Amino acid sequence: MKRLPYLVAAASFLIGAAVVAQEAQYEGKLSAIEKTRIQVTRADKATPKEIWVAIADDTPVIEGDRTTTFAAAKLKKNAMLVVTVAKPDGPPVREWSCTMHTHVAEAGPGKCPVCGMALAERDRADQAKEIRVTRR
Repeated sequence: MKRLPYLVAAASFLIGAAVVAQEAQYEGKLSAIEKTRIQVTRADKATPKEIWVAIADDTPVIEGDRTTTFAAAKLKKNAMLVVTVAKPDGPPVREWSCTMHTHVAEAGPGKCPVCGMALAERDRADQAKEIRVTRR
């Protein structure tokens, strides 16, 4: 019976390790800006060439020795970036979004709450942990 706490602790560690996200970095040009995500066109020859990254108003943006929020940074298209994202283990999570209002994202199929169009399925974008501006 004295081994039980050790087994429980070991099992908890293994379960916790399985859900830990890894980080990935994407370097490239800011090619599209939406309300809740940005598109980065990668500088290397990797596939896919365009990556969508989820952002929030408080996502940190680092430029030189200055750090600000995404909302205050006022980034524009063609800025050169390095975006660090948390990559969850496993297959991409799917979501349903309006093709006209891409900030609308639902867990299942339905209609857009803004315009009433049918939602289309897409991969959920990985969440940005930080954005480094290398050149505006």
